[in-house]
Amino acid sequence: MSIQSNLMLLSMSAKFKVTSASENTYQVAFRNDHDDYTLQAVYEDGKWSYFMRGIYNSGIDYAEIDIDKLNELIAFAKSLEGGDNK
Repeated sequence: MSIQSNLMLLSMSAKFKVTSASENTYQVAFRNDHDDYTLQAVYEDGKWSYFMRGIYNSGIDYAEIDIDKLNELIAFAKSLEGGDNK
């Protein structure tokens, strides 16, 4: 990585809270003033998973997001606008 890439990464990191849950597991969440980290990414054993927290009426406090399905939904919704998937 170049120094510019490293500096950009450091600048971007101010928006996130990164914690180590175990030797092979890391949690990344948007940093905010309320400790209410609703969107999270988890890196475990070389694979990323994405979650929405604060799902209180489901019996659990989180739901996993299928990022591939989300990207498909975004692409389809943008195509309905008649745009070029900006």
